[in-house]
Amino acid sequence: MLARVPPNCQRFRRLDSKATGFKLSGALTGVFVTALVLVPSTAQKFIAIGPFNVNGGTLVFPLTFIINAVLTEVYGYARARRVIWTGLACQVFAALTYWIVGLWPAAPFWHDQAAFMAVLGVAPRIALASLTAYFCGEFANSVILSKMKFAQGGKTGLTQAWRFAASSFIGQFIDTSVFMAVAFAGALAATDLVKTGLTIWLVKVLYGVVALPLSTRFANWAKRVEGIDHLDAPGATNYSPFPALFKDSQSRGADKKS
Repeated sequence: MLARVPPNCQRFRRLDSKATGFKLSGALTGVFVTALVLVPSTAQKFIAIGPFNVNGGTLVFPLTFIINAVLTEVYGYARARRVIWTGLACQVFAALTYWIVGLWPAAPFWHDQAAFMAVLGVAPRIALASLTAYFCGEFANSVILSKMKFAQGGKTGLTQAWRFAASSFIGQFIDTSVFMAVAFAGALAATDLVKTGLTIWLVKVLYGVVALPLSTRFANWAKRVEGIDHLDAPGATNYSPFPALFKDSQSRGADKKS
């Protein structure tokens, strides 16, 4: 089902793996994956942002929620879901690569093994926390935005900004909560765990709020460039993260309505 589309947009009936010809989706996927792969290394340094002390990955990771929101807003949930899975696969590949290279015997003249492991070494518990948090947070972000867009009739302006903000706030909260719980439960005192988690979440929320004027304008520009403005109808959209296990009905529903 499609919302009132911007000027020059065309009706887009099928949103499946056969859909081709998009100008921006490949670039958005590339930036999304790049941001994900940069997080582990940039997170090794802590930086000061005003009164907040956060790891460097906080500058990069919120970009994934912004891009995910743009993908869902423009192309719909099904395509955003594929990008989320692509990002997860690339994260696993990067972690395995760092792990293998870290274990591989070093050349006789190379003496920086400790430095390499300090920055790029893979701690199993942290890796599990990162992947689990990413999975939960990104899918929550996409599903919430998709359903809010339908409920709001695909409106732009302040209504669009609100759905971008609300979906990001909730998705980021889930991501941060899951990560802190899986990575540090038992290792940090409960008060420190909550305080650190809330600080990280608040920084991400502020990041998203500051980026709202740019992210919503970019999404509307992308709609004009691509010629589409997809609106997911909940009754015709399978929101499961596992489309291979539960057949995706989005395309079928779109066909019936076209």
